[in-house]
Amino acid sequence: MNLLVIVLTPILLIVSSALSPCGAQEQMRPFWTEQSTFIQGEELFLVGIATNARTPEEGRRVAFENGKLELMNYAQLRSSDLKGLLIETQMTYEELNPDGSYNVFRLLKVALSSVQASQANRPPPSGAEGEKQSKVSRKGKISLWGGVLGGIIGAAATFGNPVGIAAGIAIGSGGAVLLAD
Repeated sequence: MNLLVIVLTPILLIVSSALSPCGAQEQMRPFWTEQSTFIQGEELFLVGIATNARTPEEGRRVAFENGKLELMNYAQLRSSDLKGLLIETQMTYEELNPDGSYNVFRLLKVALSSVQASQANRPPPSGAEGEKQSKVSRKGKISLWGGVLGGIIGAAATFGNPVGIAAGIAIGSGGAVLLAD
């Protein structure tokens, strides 16, 4: 009997430590925490992250704000363009750090059609951004922004340029622009 206890005790300790969430948190993160944005069906998913938050509530709030920034960067929208968009929290994932702070990942969901509508309803740019685009227009070029840009570049890379479009990409501080004849 004592031999059984001596043999089983180390095995149980090893198994229980392997199942402990403290030692394996990073390995157990959901797949979506490793991406900033992805599209599934007619939905755009964005991940907002807050690291070293003092409380889970603070982390959730900061992660939501960072997720909105991901949306603005992805779709080339301004904060005023987000009015009327329904941004839903799909799920959250929280990690407790050894120092007592929290890392919070928040998966947000937005309908692609509403993002495209916000892009289409965006007023013409003004200031430096407007000057850049007017220079492009004077050359007889068309500029395409945002999520549409990624699809066009991806299609051009996969299938070649569509018939009748000679494309070039200009990348600057304002983002990337696809120039087409």
